[in-house]
Amino acid sequence: MRYGAFLPTRPEYLEAVEELEEAGFSAVWFPDFQLVGADPFLTMAMVGKRLRRAEMGVAVCNPRTRHPMVVANMMATLNRFFPGRLALGVGAGASPLRAIGLSPASAEEVREFVQSCRQLLEPPGRGGPTSRSRLRFLDISSTALNTKDRIPIRVAAGGPKSLRMAGAVADEVILGTIQPELVEAAIRHIRDGAREAGRDPDEVGIAVLAAIYAGDAFGEFDVVATHVGGYVPNMLISNYRLAAEVRERLQPALVAAFDGARAAMIARSSTADTSDYERYMESVPAAYRDVVTMESIRAKAFVDGYERFRADCEQLGALGVGMVVLFADPLDGRALVRVGREWLRAC
Repeated sequence: MRYGAFLPTRPEYLEAVEELEEAGFSAVWFPDFQLVGADPFLTMAMVGKRLRRAEMGVAVCNPRTRHPMVVANMMATLNRFFPGRLALGVGAGASPLRAIGLSPASAEEVREFVQSCRQLLEPPGRGGPTSRSRLRFLDISSTALNTKDRIPIRVAAGGPKSLRMAGAVADEVILGTIQPELVEAAIRHIRDGAREAGRDPDEVGIAVLAAIYAGDAFGEFDVVATHVGGYVPNMLISNYRLAAEVRERLQPALVAAFDGARAAMIARSSTADTSDYERYMESVPAAYRDVVTMESIRAKAFVDGYERFRADCEQLGALGVGMVVLFADPLDGRALVRVGREWLRAC
């Protein structure tokens, strides 16, 4: 199992990147949400000089606020300075787009975006452009860009349709839940999509994006919810359709949380109210407080101490997950460093 850290692009979160690498994290991912943080591509350019070997990735950009030519150029430029240490994440952009009154990108838009970026970032003969390609760098021999060191493309997906699309085009798929029944169902869709595209399903990697509580009050709802509850509403909304497929296998309280989050999202979608995003994932918006329960938290976060963390990671690995990426704790800036030094090294 590989482990990564997901860090908001704010100075207070970026101070410990060297310590995270030293503690055992092999990747650092940065979100692309223009309303609530700095630019992830510029962040990678600055942070990359402080890291020796860790991969840096964007998780995730979307087709409606980014053009594939611009994204590919930024990645190829960064690849010149940090060859072989970059990854690109792409997704529907649900939260960033809803925050500005737009709907998430469709699965087909994400597919086209991934294919365009790959065409630009791969050299001719390896899936890259020919002289007749619609999208290509005009002077590929230029030393300004590096398209020789491959940049993996990950796709974040939650619903069945997007999961099958991701299986067809992604190097790795990012799941937003650690609930075993949901992960198992998601991987089934990913593998089906890979087969339909003529790919070997085993070639598609699986990553999960999870929160973690590493304090002393393991399993205590009020404490845990304050630290990591902000990550739950987005998980419930983005995985609602997947959960509907396996709802008879889920705890009734978790099913109720999915239904409640869906209803709250629909009720608020017509208002274009940005208040839900003022402290995005750092706290629970008032409209979603009722759906943040211990059952829904455990579908997104590791909150029961080291032994349970290790057992859960082993179970995820058995299902086919190869990478666990952990969110920073907004109330404990040293949590991920402790997790690396005390937990990851013991796994």
